[in-house]
Amino acid sequence: IEQASNTDEQVSEAEQATNLATIADYAVATKSSVRSSYKNNKGNQVIICDNEKTKDVLLPKVKEVFNKQTVKTPPTKLPTIMVHGIRGNYTNEELFTAVQNQNAGRGIIVTQDNLKILFTKQLPTGTSQAVIRISGDIRDRIKAQNNRLCVGLISCLVTDHFYIRRCNRCQLYHHNHDKCESPDPVCGKCAEKHDTRSCHSTTYKCSNCTISGLAKTNHPTYSKDCSSYIKEQRKLRDNIPYYEGKNL
Repeated sequence: IEQASNTDEQVSEAEQATNLATIADYAVATKSSVRSSYKNNKGNQVIICDNEKTKDVLLPKVKEVFNKQTVKTPPTKLPTIMVHGIRGNYTNEELFTAVQNQNAGRGIIVTQDNLKILFTKQLPTGTSQAVIRISGDIRDRIKAQNNRLCVGLISCLVTDHFYIRRCNRCQLYHHNHDKCESPDPVCGKCAEKHDTRSCHSTTYKCSNCTISGLAKTNHPTYSKDCSSYIKEQRKLRDNIPYYEGKNL
């Protein structure tokens, strides 16, 4: 991934378009495969390369063309899935082995490089859920198998997973309560300035939807149908290259 971030010396839209056209011509001339090019939510130009070889070929040219900007190569954000209905209590290592061994014959070739078990969670039903980070190629292969992975003696449903951290102290996103810098707590039920655990209100009000000026606020911040949370999930999805151009 090649990302050009703006410095103090700004580039006009016309110059930006010329720069991208130059890189496009270079990609054609060097037979380099580029998956997509777009501006992210920070306004930075991003070029998604198809593989490391393409990145190595294009990077010097991108640095030459975007000489008025800072060029960086952040790690690729990969898709994350949730595997539902796992029977049995697996460690991460045991689950990795089960997924690797039981799905190879279905064309899902798992390695340490393309699949990582993030965590598993036991449910009251006696089954487990697992959150797994995978490569785009493995995600496509799972989709080709009707979004199913074989684990043990069952074929488990797979769904895309877009988790956003939410502080249960101030209710804002992208940090946990131990990193919270807000001077006052905010209730996750009624949006007033007190701890959620001490709230006795019978009326719900979402502080995040209220801050964002959204129409529907009569729900707690932890509601799965919270419009503000869903909006943050969409932002995350749109910054993962795998989902570029895909309808979800």
